[in-house]
Amino acid sequence: QTGPDGDAPVRVHRMLRPLRLEAEQSQGAFMLAVIQKLRDGMAWDSMPTSNTDVVDMQVSETKPVQVVFQKHRVEILAMGASTGGPNALMVLLQSLAGQIDVPIVITQHMSLGFTASLAQSLSEKSGVFTHEVKDGELLQAGHAYLAPGGQHLQVERTGGQLIGRLNDGPPECFCKPSVDVMFRSLAEIRGLHVLAVVLTGMGQDGLMGARLIKSKGGVILAQDEASSVVWGMPGAVAKAGLCESVLALDAMGGEILKRLRSRS
Repeated sequence: QTGPDGDAPVRVHRMLRPLRLEAEQSQGAFMLAVIQKLRDGMAWDSMPTSNTDVVDMQVSETKPVQVVFQKHRVEILAMGASTGGPNALMVLLQSLAGQIDVPIVITQHMSLGFTASLAQSLSEKSGVFTHEVKDGELLQAGHAYLAPGGQHLQVERTGGQLIGRLNDGPPECFCKPSVDVMFRSLAEIRGLHVLAVVLTGMGQDGLMGARLIKSKGGVILAQDEASSVVWGMPGAVAKAGLCESVLALDAMGGEILKRLRSRS
């Protein structure tokens, strides 16, 4: 069964309640099975009414079942930037160094021949190992992967592993690499939990991709106008109502770490 948005699957489990549930003790086999299914995070749909009944979530008259549903953690951090981006990326990565346990993918609008030196500079000065992504490369937690100038960075999941891919397709939003292309590839990975950050930059590249990520349950953060060199890209997602938070650059790292450490 699909979810309300028509794509993410909803796990449904039906259980027949014994006709004489009172014949069981509160810790009988049936109630134990109910509790386990709830702890596994299973969803319930309508149960037939002829020989069954909806199970009360009390296992006794005095003590309710304590059910803990597992929530999902962010699996990847994605950043998009343009004008003013190199400095913003440096500040942000410095605030995350040694504390981040997911891969970071970055699209910075930059021409061919300049991104390799940017990656080296970010790696040396931020404390986060950063390099241009290679096609087919396994994305490792705590590492940052930069889209090469003149090529789009995309992400796919193969065998449970996140893989970086390079795409030589046409520019989008007049940009190559494009934030929209990277964001869209993340949104297309079924069940992937994404935290996306839109930093300073001209234009509105990233808006369409951010909308897709948001529609799949991802979280969008944007840099605020005061700390941006140009509030085009982050302003576009903020004005579209897609952001969970709009933050000054020096507050962004703390917010990212808070969200990475929580199950949300």
